[in-house]
Amino acid sequence: MSDIARTVTWLHLSDLHARKRSDWDASRVISTLVADLKRMQKEHDLHPDFIFFTGDAAFGSCRDDSMQAQYQKVRDCFDQIGKAFEPEVPIRSLYVVPGNHDVDRT
Repeated sequence: MSDIARTVTWLHLSDLHARKRSDWDASRVISTLVADLKRMQKEHDLHPDFIFFTGDAAFGSCRDDSMQAQYQKVRDCFDQIGKAFEPEVPIRSLYVVPGNHDVDRT
């Protein structure tokens, strides 16, 4: 048995509220987040073993933006976040807990 301790690191995110109408703002937020994550890895050697996203990835059901379109934006964001790290955090290390906006109630 080894005495070597291993630290487990995770990244916790929430409330993306992906929606076509707010694309311009979300793009700025995601690009800034990705830049910050890269900087944190470089400066502090931080690399998450897991990413937890706890709620409200999507905006929710609405006339002008389908849930499918919203979730495509969510997937694109999750991909960008995972690729911010070297090595990349694989999608299998991402855990999503749905929030009240993540369900199509119609």
